[in-house]
Amino acid sequence: MNVDSFKALLYKDIKDLRYNGQLLVLIFFPLMFVIAFFLLQSNVPLNILLMITLLLLPIHIQGNLLAEEKEQRTWRVLKQMGIHFYHLTIAKAFITISVTLLTIVVTTLLQGQTIFYTAMASLFTVPCIVIMICAGTLLGTYANNTVEVNLFGTPIVIFFIALEIITRFLSNIGLHSLANLMPNILFISGIDLIESGQIAAAFTSYFLLLVIWAVVAVIATRLLIKRKAFTV
Repeated sequence: MNVDSFKALLYKDIKDLRYNGQLLVLIFFPLMFVIAFFLLQSNVPLNILLMITLLLLPIHIQGNLLAEEKEQRTWRVLKQMGIHFYHLTIAKAFITISVTLLTIVVTTLLQGQTIFYTAMASLFTVPCIVIMICAGTLLGTYANNTVEVNLFGTPIVIFFIALEIITRFLSNIGLHSLANLMPNILFISGIDLIESGQIAAAFTSYFLLLVIWAVVAVIATRLLIKRKAFTV
């Protein structure tokens, strides 16, 4: 896929995103969350704020953008134009990462954090965004339409929330080392280190482990969608 084709895909996705009311609500939900806590004169913990954003945005944006191509019957047309499914996925992921990071930056700044802290926290979330995009890619690939994306997206979100229960179970049975390798623990621990000013410690340990999780997620996603691409 050449640069012009990539730009055309990005332009189309951005245009479609502007008129997708459901996704716009999801994008502004973290902002409304911060505003509500501000009006109540209470600060929302940054961990919760970032987790809400990561759980809601990447999965649904990526899934809906891919499912819309299926609804519009454009997957096969794009293939005939020389645009492989993986190229299409990358274009959608670029939009998803950009929107998610922009939302994280705005909401974190609204919470009263400094620009430097906001930049570090946003950078730290990138591997987690990639993991959630992988889940959204699988959802959008196997769903027949955007309705199914929104329907089946909820159980996936619940699964990621349930990781906290899984982590506690592993700790209770003595598998503390394994529990500490779970992505939710890595993320929370890293954000806590950044918040306490230990930037180097966060990025030389927890961030690198999250990158490994992200790489595994990308490889697994590619294998799972390999036979499904352009079969609709």
